[in-house]
Amino acid sequence: MARPGITYAQVAQSAEALTTAGTNPTIAAIRQAMGGTGSPNTIHKHLAAWKGERPPATSPTTASHELPAKLIIAIHDVISQAAANAKAETEAALQQAQGEAVELARAGEYIEAERDALLEQIEALKTERDQAQAVAAERAKEIERQALKIEQEQTTNKTTLAELERARSNREAMDKQAITLTKEIAELRREIAITVKERQEAHERAAVMGAELKAAERRATEAENRETATAAKLNRCEEQEKATMAELQQSRIHTQAQQIALDTAARELEKKPAKVAAPKKTTAKKPAAEKLI
Repeated sequence: MARPGITYAQVAQSAEALTTAGTNPTIAAIRQAMGGTGSPNTIHKHLAAWKGERPPATSPTTASHELPAKLIIAIHDVISQAAANAKAETEAALQQAQGEAVELARAGEYIEAERDALLEQIEALKTERDQAQAVAAERAKEIERQALKIEQEQTTNKTTLAELERARSNREAMDKQAITLTKEIAELRREIAITVKERQEAHERAAVMGAELKAAERRATEAENRETATAAKLNRCEEQEKATMAELQQSRIHTQAQQIALDTAARELEKKPAKVAAPKKTTAKKPAAEKLI
């Protein structure tokens, strides 16, 4: 906040006080009397106005030639003394003016130095402002780049999540198919066990019943044919089960790879100072068929 300037009344009051005390009212003396405040230029302006308002020094007027000789001599002496006093006052005023001129020159140099220092500060502040604006612009560009990158990564994550969801759906379908095949295989194994048991019983009856040997052999042959057909069907089912299990294992590996990639992308998003919130991490539950396998 700028300080208020000094007034004419303050300068005039200080000059009157100095004159009354018998001290020459110079700029430095008035400034010191006011507590060291005030611009030398302002003090000089008010001091000159104060001196202009003071009544001029009165000098004795010349008397007429009709006055007595002693009085004329006395008047001459007074006039001479007044002239000497006027000359002394003029010289003192001249010295004071010269001193004030020196003080003004010093004050001007001080003001110019302050002006140069302020100009340097202004230039430094302008440079700092330009640098700050450049840094702010670069930061704004970097924020835009990061926001665009985060948006692209979020789009990629959405695509990955959709693919992962499709893979989970496919795996669930294959798990259901595997369960169905497992039930069919169990049923075929039960039928094979029954067929084997029947064949054993047929052989036992054939050993005991010689008369029914041909019939038993025929039944045995039929049982063997059924066994062969059932075994072939079992082999086909087992091969289909192996293929399904291999495909299920491949799907599981692919799903785990996608889950790892998604988790990595989520961690990278959490480390970045982005305004947009990262998508919530979802943990895939293991299907019932995978637990059974």
